Amino acid sequence: MLSNPDFILFAIQGSIRLANQIRAASVDKAKQQDLVLPLPDFPQELDWRKAMLYFEGEGIEYSEANPRVNFLTRKARNQDLTQAQKDELVDWYKAKQIKDQEQGGDFLGIPASEVLALTKIKQWQKGGHISGFQRIAGSLVEIGVDFFVQNPGGIVKDGAQNKALKSFLTGIEQVSFSDASFGDIAAGLMVSSLETVSKNPDIFTGDASSQELVTVVTKGLSQDIQNHITHLKQGGTTSFAKEEKVKAWGQAVFRSVLTHGGKTVLSDPSRFLGTSNKDSAGMINQVGSAVLDVMVNKVVNDPVKGKVELGAFLSQEAINSMVKASFVAVAENPSFFKIKNKGIENILGQLFTDMSKYPNDIGLGMMPEVARLVLENTAENLDTVWPGDTDKAAQHLLLHASKTTLDLLAKPASGGNWKPLFNKTQTLALVDSMVKEVANHPEWITAKVQDKPMLHHALTGALEALQTIPASQLNKGGRLSVVQSAVKAVALRQELIEKKNIDGKEQYLISFAVGAITDLVFGNQASAKARWTLAKTEVYTQLVDVFLNRVTEGGTQPEKVKALKSAFAAEIAKLDTGGAFSMKQLENIQA
Repeated sequence: MLSNPDFILFAIQGSIRLANQIRAASVDKAKQQDLVLPLPDFPQELDWRKAMLYFEGEGIEYSEANPRVNFLTRKARNQDLTQAQKDELVDWYKAKQIKDQEQGGDFLGIPASEVLALTKIKQWQKGGHISGFQRIAGSLVEIGVDFFVQNPGGIVKDGAQNKALKSFLTGIEQVSFSDASFGDIAAGLMVSSLETVSKNPDIFTGDASSQELVTVVTKGLSQDIQNHITHLKQGGTTSFAKEEKVKAWGQAVFRSVLTHGGKTVLSDPSRFLGTSNKDSAGMINQVGSAVLDVMVNKVVNDPVKGKVELGAFLSQEAINSMVKASFVAVAENPSFFKIKNKGIENILGQLFTDMSKYPNDIGLGMMPEVARLVLENTAENLDTVWPGDTDKAAQHLLLHASKTTLDLLAKPASGGNWKPLFNKTQTLALVDSMVKEVANHPEWITAKVQDKPMLHHALTGALEALQTIPASQLNKGGRLSVVQSAVKAVALRQELIEKKNIDGKEQYLISFAVGAITDLVFGNQASAKARWTLAKTEVYTQLVDVFLNRVTEGGTQPEKVKALKSAFAAEIAKLDTGGAFSMKQLENIQA
């Protein structure tokens, strides 16, 4: 088997041979093109007399329709022109000749077709030529020979690699090559396909379904890569570096679609590869196409970061995560994510736009995982989370949920610089829980107060309550638990996101409730013994959970929250006297 260094050396050797073949193919292509010589500069005398004769004869209609030309022509017949007028008459004649040529007229009396025939040589090298495809195929043969020489296990006639290679070549053969430079794309994809098949023998067993999968993915993605490069060239924005990036991204997506798409597709081949389903190939390829399109086309011009390309932020692992989640969405909703549907591309594109605006700690580095959360929950709850037009990502409720959550986490504290409230894992956990909340109860987004969704108010209230606790007294994991508990409480009692003037301060009821129990642990009146017992993260978060449960059951009015706080305080005071204390007692306490 080839080791990683072997693969690198193998790729270098193959690329050198392929480059030589491509160069030769380019020369051949140039030799087959029509050779157009520069138009001859036919010498001739052109003076005012010739112009006069033209406007009196062949060009008389033009002269009669143009008063100035008619005036100069008559003066010329009387030989009464000044030198300036003679030059002007010649200029009018030249202008008329140019206009006639643009409209398909003769050139200096010679028909345009004859002039073109004189200056074009149809083929300037006799004999047949090797086509670009033939040269590329020859190079692929050489690379394939080297691969199997160094990896002899794959040369078995009925082996999985042998069948995969045949399937790959079948797919490549169906692609219309625009020029020989496509060869290095084909070579890269071939090596990727062989490597992927060899690393996943449990998926690619060599049966008919796995062979068809390789053919379909090869044809679709290779055509996509070529289309992107052709578009760059036609738009005049191409460069060697850009084309190489597109090829590299295409190969990464190709590997991912074969591996992770294979697990989904081959688990139910009749759904994706059935001959009765005309859209089967489209269903498979749209995942890879969507991911590649967003990687290539999605660019944000950030005033601080400059030009931000999605593709530059995605590792192979990140691409795998998005592709795998996309296949889950397609597998669960095949009739929705049908061919030409832009749903997946719109989701990924909107996430990129949203997350490129955030600080790096909660920005694009987390996009693949956030995309996975959104896509997986979309698969399970499509009808409720995306009731509108799939061309409008703004109507996707889970995108709203992730954006609302991250918007608040990206907001700097009042009067200070921005600092991450949670680490990456905790941030993703919060986004995950909020996405699931919205998937189960869409009104978190659709119901609004003062033009803001309910989720915004619930999270804002919870985060405001945490600002009173010094970072040194409660770790990030504890803060995350408090936020999740607060949102659960609001899910049970909507009025907790109402703002009330309590003790001279305008605040959310949920903020007041969290603040009430927090004060018993971290406030100035908390005893040393109480703090010793209750300030541990796991105890404090459990205490918050119990207190909020009692608020949702007993009433959310400020007076009732205060009474409940007093009851809890009396129970907690037993810690100072050595009395009995347990969370179970607090769960059953009567305010």
